[in-house]
Amino acid sequence: MRTKNLPKKKLLTLIMALAFFSLAYVAKACNASFTYTLGSGGQVTFNSTSTGTSGSTSYEWAPGTNGVYSWGTNSYSYTYAYNGTYVASLSIMDSNSGCYSSAYDTIVITNAATCNLSVSFSSVAGANGQYTFTSTSTGVPAGAMYSWDPGDGSGAVQGSSVFTYNYLTNNSYNVTLTIQDSTGGCSGSMYTGITVTNAPDSVAQSDTCVLSSFMDSVMVSYYDSISGNFDSAIVYFYSTSDTTCDSNSHRMSHGKVTPVMYAWDFGDGHTLTSAGKTSVNHTYTTSGNYTASLSLSRTGYVSKSTSSHNLSVGKPTGINEVSVTSGLQLYPNPNTGQFKISLNGISNGAAKIEVINVLGETINTLNVQVNSNKLNQDINLQNIPSGIYFVKIATTNKVYTARTVISNK
Repeated sequence: MRTKNLPKKKLLTLIMALAFFSLAYVAKACNASFTYTLGSGGQVTFNSTSTGTSGSTSYEWAPGTNGVYSWGTNSYSYTYAYNGTYVASLSIMDSNSGCYSSAYDTIVITNAATCNLSVSFSSVAGANGQYTFTSTSTGVPAGAMYSWDPGDGSGAVQGSSVFTYNYLTNNSYNVTLTIQDSTGGCSGSMYTGITVTNAPDSVAQSDTCVLSSFMDSVMVSYYDSISGNFDSAIVYFYSTSDTTCDSNSHRMSHGKVTPVMYAWDFGDGHTLTSAGKTSVNHTYTTSGNYTASLSLSRTGYVSKSTSSHNLSVGKPTGINEVSVTSGLQLYPNPNTGQFKISLNGISNGAAKIEVINVLGETINTLNVQVNSNKLNQDINLQNIPSGIYFVKIATTNKVYTARTVISNK
């Protein structure tokens, strides 16, 4: 293949551009490094030995103590307050080339002050779950920070040498005190166990829980496709006005309080009690009129709120109706998630098996082939939650359904 020769002027321009690009690329390469010299009284002098730097290079030094960073030149001096082992670092960044690099080294200080901190504290129990903790620590550095953790999951609190805390639940707790100087070079911690026996949850108090009403919504009902008899209905209950005990204003005035208990009574002999259960699904297996109720209460408080609601469970109209097909055998039932489907007299060809939960969600799908006008299929759903499920079989010209109860307990 023949090429056309470039004019000398254009060729020279191209060579210069390539050379400039190469120099710019090389200029971007940098490598951070440093040396240090130990002085007296914990003083250390750091000097950068980084390569690829320029007049636009910035230097960030960190001696390895809490929150201490210094942007400066290629040299840096720092005095450590306490003996110990520290990890110092240098980071360089060039504003023109965009080059960035970091280096680290371990510094051992032996000629500064010795940390003689020994952490300890005492505790005094008061009324209604109140405890006062007082530091009895020795060797505490001037300006040291105190961090108290009451051990009830509320987290550590920054404070002073005396800490007062109100426990709201009777229990055993591990209380921790951590003390450290501003640099972190001198620190220590200690914990001890206490047992609270007079917290507010053991004393009945006045604390109004208000619930005006709740509502229901019939999600889906099931009927036998041949006889038309009612099989079951799933009803969704929900609170329409939440308790004031869970409101932000209540928590601001009462502090950390125990959870509200929701006690649901569905009127058919079944109940459910749970903390914070503001909504729930329930399956009715017999049609009729029911009076459901919801009661609110809180452990350790005298008040209680109850609301009732009447509902009628019967044959609905519209898309919520689902048939339960006679002739479709599903066994064993109830089961642990492993069961067999048997159906005779159906059309040959492709068929789809779906397992549907009470919310109408398809949780398993299986495509099968029907031969000799019958279907025998093993199903394995051992890893799904316990509950009521519906099996739907769709053939080329018909849909079959059945209900099963799965219990993995």
